[in-house]
Amino acid sequence: MFMDGIATNRRQANRTQWASRALAGLLVAVVASACATPSAAPKPSAAAPAVPAAPKNVVIINSGNPPGMENRFVITTNNAAGIVLNLYAGILVVSDNSGANMAKLAEAVPSVDNGTWTVNPDNTMETRLTIRAGSRWHDGTPFTTKDLLFSDEVYLDRSIPQTFVNQRNYSTVRGYIDRMEAVDDRTLVIHWNRPYILAHIFTPEMLPAHILESTFRQNPVSITTHPWLTAEYVGTGPFKLKEFVPASSMSLVAFDGYGLGRPKVDEIEVRFIPDGNTMLAQILSGAGDLATGTGPNVTQAQELKSQNWDGQVSATVGSTYLHLFAQYIDPVHPVVADKRFHKALMYALDRQELVDTFQAGYGGISHMPWATTDPDYNEILARIETYPYDMGKSAAMFQALGYAKGADGYLRNNATGQRLDQIEFRTTGEQVFQVRMLAAMSDYFKNVGLDISQVVVPQERTSDRVYRITNPGLEELQYAYGPATLTNFMHSSLLPTAANGYVAGNYPRYSNATWDGLLEKYSVTIQPAERKRVLTDIQVYLADELMDMSIIYGVSVQFASKRLVVPEINPIWTAETWDVL
Repeated sequence: MFMDGIATNRRQANRTQWASRALAGLLVAVVASACATPSAAPKPSAAAPAVPAAPKNVVIINSGNPPGMENRFVITTNNAAGIVLNLYAGILVVSDNSGANMAKLAEAVPSVDNGTWTVNPDNTMETRLTIRAGSRWHDGTPFTTKDLLFSDEVYLDRSIPQTFVNQRNYSTVRGYIDRMEAVDDRTLVIHWNRPYILAHIFTPEMLPAHILESTFRQNPVSITTHPWLTAEYVGTGPFKLKEFVPASSMSLVAFDGYGLGRPKVDEIEVRFIPDGNTMLAQILSGAGDLATGTGPNVTQAQELKSQNWDGQVSATVGSTYLHLFAQYIDPVHPVVADKRFHKALMYALDRQELVDTFQAGYGGISHMPWATTDPDYNEILARIETYPYDMGKSAAMFQALGYAKGADGYLRNNATGQRLDQIEFRTTGEQVFQVRMLAAMSDYFKNVGLDISQVVVPQERTSDRVYRITNPGLEELQYAYGPATLTNFMHSSLLPTAANGYVAGNYPRYSNATWDGLLEKYSVTIQPAERKRVLTDIQVYLADELMDMSIIYGVSVQFASKRLVVPEINPIWTAETWDVL
């Protein structure tokens, strides 16, 4: 805008000069003919000084409250904070929530077509990543393959706590890789020891070797307390950290050296506001420009529309689904881990009523954790067992387990008359939607005779791994679906135990060799037709065993002020393109 103003003023000055000269010529001609006396031309008018454009500022209202300014390896344990992280951390390749693969600080997403993904005759593979020319860390240091190799070395160091290195399934994927080598400062070749279907979107993490390597060489564990993780964070994203106020806000400024070009927005303020009503009030008042991610919900969207808010409200099918799962190790009662018990739970839920009540009809019933837009979805759906709302079938499943409703309305053992133990049913409290769903689903379960104890895990306990993992009953959460999730979904190798600090991702602690084999086969099946067959087998098994019970699809809701220009879905991935009117 500043340069546009200069150009406009110059054009105005040129028009003034042209008009003055034309008038002077006319006067000279008239006076010369009348008096034969030349007349001097008037001086051209001076251009007005240009006014610098005001900085473009954006305020994001985030419903999360990060535990600190930890880097991506810790902060992503909090969903809301992880969303904001993408503004300043930087990434090479990303698969966004709409399923699109995007090259960010990499020149291209590896593919067979562009020659950067090669499958060899011996079933090994190679992928080639090239860093965008000119990519830099926020302190101006070039971002190179040395940083990627250093990051990989840090991940492979087993002396470093798993909480630091276990994000993005790195340890699982790393098992498919023999080695990585740098061709030059910008090009990295990854040598795979076997096929892996998501090799094109795998990238090493990005640790600044120029900041962390000397500390790592002296004592690897000390890297986990380095100031880089707190007040001295340096990233590669479109915005760089200016200030962080724990439990309150962070300020970011545009990074001039960003590999995809300087962002159009100059400054971003992120306010962490866990309370949904406060978030909504700030959006309505104009104090906030964008609310996205895990915070906004359909109810709030309806409220904004009812108040004729003049901003942008979007509600689309998201990339998550609400699911229910039981604990397989030390449950409150063995029956809780029985698949017939799970089928009874599914038949007891009127999932369409849940969709209509809590999501205004958006999203829909999730019969399986897979995208309905997949061309093979309907064909796979026809093969799996589904669970329409049916109280009679629910009761029949409990009867098959030896339980029926007693005179008091609770399930009792048919042989002993003993009442089934109370079952703790949990969800986390950081999302109002999950809490409301917990209450509604509990009511359905009580209707079929279960004694349910509802527990909303407070935010300060969400990171208490022992407490979370050893829940003896049921839990309801939202989770991502798709190929990236499925490659190690509830694999036995990811059982959280005391030995690994309860940090692995198999929350239900389900373990089955057949299931593991299906996941492993899917991960290495590159040929589309065969992969479809394996995917079908996986969904058939999952729908029968029900170690993960798929309830309804999530809805991606976003609020943006009328002055803010952002993509309708997943704006965080493309923050460098935002603009303000």
